[in-house]
Amino acid sequence: MSVRLSTIFVVLGVLIGIFFAAQFSTGIPLDGTYPADQYQARQNLIKDFLDEQGILRNQIANLNGQIDEQQKKNQALLSKTKLSYRDELKAAAGLTSAKGRGIEIQLSDSPGANRESTGVVPEALVQAADLRDIVNLLRTGSATAIAINNQRILPTTHISAVGNSILVNNFYVAPPFVITAVSDEDFLYARLNDATTLMDLKKRATQFGMPFTLTLRSHVSLSPYNGDFRLKYVIARP
Repeated sequence: MSVRLSTIFVVLGVLIGIFFAAQFSTGIPLDGTYPADQYQARQNLIKDFLDEQGILRNQIANLNGQIDEQQKKNQALLSKTKLSYRDELKAAAGLTSAKGRGIEIQLSDSPGANRESTGVVPEALVQAADLRDIVNLLRTGSATAIAINNQRILPTTHISAVGNSILVNNFYVAPPFVITAVSDEDFLYARLNDATTLMDLKKRATQFGMPFTLTLRSHVSLSPYNGDFRLKYVIARP
């Protein structure tokens, strides 16, 4: 082997060594590690988000307790008419529990489908759009109160997705999803069963074996709204 050829191999070896040293020192993952790194990053974000949710829930519960205590102190100063009006406003805002006859919808991903897998078929998962479609159908019916996994649904509620994760009122919710609605009308149950409603969801439920059941309940109970109120615009009327 000539001296020139040996020199070329030595130079190539040094360059390759510098490349790998830079790769590890900068923390840039190799091509094959990207999916694992993305998965771990997403898991860390979800964990941090759930921890923050727990803190916020405790803060909201504490503030609601303070509000209830102050309202009890003020009851002696308010007339029955004003108290009744206040209670009506609280009920309309979802700040009181709701009870009565109703409908319970249970919906979940296809058996064996893993939301955390990068290769999962999206159609085999319950999507945020599916939950929005169900809520919109209930709203246009006779439902007076709606909840998803104990999260009360208000007119300002956001049902959104971050990857395969679903947020309701900015709170993370996971399958199985239980949608509960207070309603005295049987026709809403019949409408949900109608083949012309929720067609895409029902088609996928059949194709992928996604659990999807409707049940009439003689009594359902929905907890008060426990999220925050973020208003960007307020219209003032004279």
